Amino acid sequence: MRTGHRWLLVLVCIVVAGCVTVQRRGEQALYEGRYDEAIHLFQATLAEHPDRLDARLGLGIALYKAGALPDAALTLDEVLARAPAEGTALLYRGLIAIQQREDTAAAEHLTRFRDVVRIPRFEGQLERALRILRGSEPLSNDTREFMASSLEESVRSAREVEQARLAAQRAYLSAFPPVRCAPTRRGWVCF
Repeated sequence: MRTGHRWLLVLVCIVVAGCVTVQRRGEQALYEGRYDEAIHLFQATLAEHPDRLDARLGLGIALYKAGALPDAALTLDEVLARAPAEGTALLYRGLIAIQQREDTAAAEHLTRFRDVVRIPRFEGQLERALRILRGSEPLSNDTREFMASSLEESVRSAREVEQARLAAQRAYLSAFPPVRCAPTRRGWVCF
């Protein structure tokens, strides 16, 4: 019986590792701009594990990047139905709404994004975009595409700056190990 359990455990590990590998390959393809491949890989992950929220989010972003806005909107709406405070889904759903001329929905999603994900470097630009969306002037398709890509790039840049700041902080802290002190009969000894 023990041997049977071992084989079952090995089989489960192989299946889970295979899923993670497909998911990671999808993320890598998305990062490298191979959107059709990313879509395929995320769909393969979801075929095996339909409850994986990260795969569904990746699929939504890949569909957005590939220009399949209606499919991307549906996929991201599924993510938001299960995780209403998922910042990345709120951002991309807002970007889709901008390009689909759904200004009220865009403002709603982007406002929720701002409330969930605090990015100080981005808030000023987001506020300007919201003022434009809520204004009375109609926006051209070129302006909408520029606004969406500008917001997306600003969030990406702000996140990269934050990641670099955290990496520098970790490097600084690891260069100077903490001082340890211990009580002795004659007082404290620090080393």
